[in-house]
Amino acid sequence: MDPRRQAEIDDALRAGEREVAIALLETHLQVEPGDADARHWLGKILLDLGRRRDAGTEWRRVRRADMVSDRALGVASVQTRDRVEAAAARACARLPQPFAKLTKDVPVLLEERPTSELVANGFDPRAYGLFEGPTHQDRGMVDVPPTPTRIVLYYANLAADFPDDEALEAQVAITVEHEVGHYFGLNEDDMERLGLD
Repeated sequence: MDPRRQAEIDDALRAGEREVAIALLETHLQVEPGDADARHWLGKILLDLGRRRDAGTEWRRVRRADMVSDRALGVASVQTRDRVEAAAARACARLPQPFAKLTKDVPVLLEERPTSELVANGFDPRAYGLFEGPTHQDRGMVDVPPTPTRIVLYYANLAADFPDDEALEAQVAITVEHEVGHYFGLNEDDMERLGLD
């Protein structure tokens, strides 16, 4: 996207004119339909407006484009998965007590990227991680649904944004800590205050 158009969109968003920003992005996407970054941005604005279905439509397109791009760049490889898995193991080993003890039976799983179903429901296709299941507080309650608690790391998304080993290691640690924070009931505002966003 040309810098002038990007500045116009930024200005519209700063002014609270989300519909103007949407119109500018849609105009750009008529000319550049393959611009996954613009589609991702559009999806975020639509989600902020409560238009989950429209956001999901844009984000499914982003997911497909990113899958093609990531395969070409090699970030969806077994080697990438192994690098992220090793970094996640080190991050879990560094969790302070009592958090390490309380999360020892919460599995950290790796998936290439969020599923199409999650994305269609408004989940960011470029997310680095996801916490699913009952929180630490919920697990002791009798009426909690019997769904498993787990943390998922999306290794292709992490590696696409952090190709350098040192940066990848740092971001995996932040992502693990972020998802562990959700397990202990912290919300996104809490995460931002703690620097885990």
